Amino acid sequence: MLFLDQDRLALARIERALETINKRLDLLTETIMATMEDVRQRVEAQRTVTASVVTLLADLRQQLQSAIAAGDPAAIRAVADAIEENTRTLANAVVSGTPAAASPQEPSPSTPVEPPPPLPESQ
Repeated sequence: MLFLDQDRLALARIERALETINKRLDLLTETIMATMEDVRQRVEAQRTVTASVVTLLADLRQQLQSAIAAGDPAAIRAVADAIEENTRTLANAVVSGTPAAASPQEPSPSTPVEPPPPLPESQ
């Protein structure tokens, strides 16, 4: 098969274009992999936080059950106060970690969520 000079030039241009495409694909692949690793790390961190919250709630539940079983109003009040404080802390953390424009249809909360009202004082 006989190649003319113009065929060789066209083939060289095609090869350069393919090399450019391959380089861009390599860069894109690296970017995607770095992004995936970042997402994986964030999901793992979120799992850790979620597990901590579950542990906290289980501990508060146990404390409350113990205080109720003992009939100790001061202990019940202390657990209720801890629940209020933890609710406020968690609500503020959620709000501060929520992007300002969560979705175009739903406005983001501008103030932290208030915890439920405190339990009435025992007499």
